[in-house]
Amino acid sequence: MKEIVALVFGFGMFLNAGLFIPQAWHLLRTRNSQGISVPSFVGFNLLQLTGALHGFFQHDPALAFGMLASLVTCGSVTVLALRYRSPAVAQVQASSAGSPLEADAMPRSPDSYVIHSESELDEFYRRPAEHVTKATLTFLHDFHLAYLKVAPIVCIGSGAQEGYDVSPRGGPAGFVQMLDRKTLAIPDFPGNNKLETLRNLVRDPRIALLFLFPGLDIFMRISGRATVTRRPDLLQRLVCDGKRPITVIVVAVESVYFHCGRAISRPENLGSGDACLTERRVESWRNDEIARGNR
Repeated sequence: MKEIVALVFGFGMFLNAGLFIPQAWHLLRTRNSQGISVPSFVGFNLLQLTGALHGFFQHDPALAFGMLASLVTCGSVTVLALRYRSPAVAQVQASSAGSPLEADAMPRSPDSYVIHSESELDEFYRRPAEHVTKATLTFLHDFHLAYLKVAPIVCIGSGAQEGYDVSPRGGPAGFVQMLDRKTLAIPDFPGNNKLETLRNLVRDPRIALLFLFPGLDIFMRISGRATVTRRPDLLQRLVCDGKRPITVIVVAVESVYFHCGRAISRPENLGSGDACLTERRVESWRNDEIARGNR
């Protein structure tokens, strides 16, 4: 019986070590450690090191090697989290160290009509319909690709510690390309060279996109995380009108959603839309999207 318990315990220790592998892979793929508490992982490492030493001294191989395996995988996450730590996050944490600002401690406006909390918002707005919340997908479907192929305008939202920015980008229909169902590529050409969007993204990879098709009162919203790259194959692939981009913004898609045009009035001077992308067709896409839910 003792041997069985020791065997199960050893298996559990190695299983525990394997739980850190997805986090390490996520860090390698996204190159961003936002949301990972480095101090907590350092504490885990110390605990695992102590457990491994205890197992060796007590001649308990299951405990020793199990803890050692956990130390390797957990330590890898810790090292990667430090390696890919966002500068913006580090600056914010450094500036707030020793003086955390709690939500309740934030200054409240003397104006009694100002809303200060989400619960207050919920008092005045109805909950979103179920089909609306289910319409948000985590990958690009065929109808999203069809919209990308004809959309000539995208507005890019980005931010860093200094503030937030929304910048328009435009080009021939389909200038933003899908690399796979979870990845987009946006070419960046010379402009005023202030580089506000790019500077924000290298500090904080979070990105929001709003795609527009003139004459069609429906928009596509995408959010995710971005990297700025000069990969030669992407620079060549995204040549527009004979011009090669300087960099490419690669977006790892986290959510995609068709936004109803009721949010704004339809501008009459943008034309009546292209015959290949009718409102009826897009409505069909939206119904298809809603039917699929979050699959």
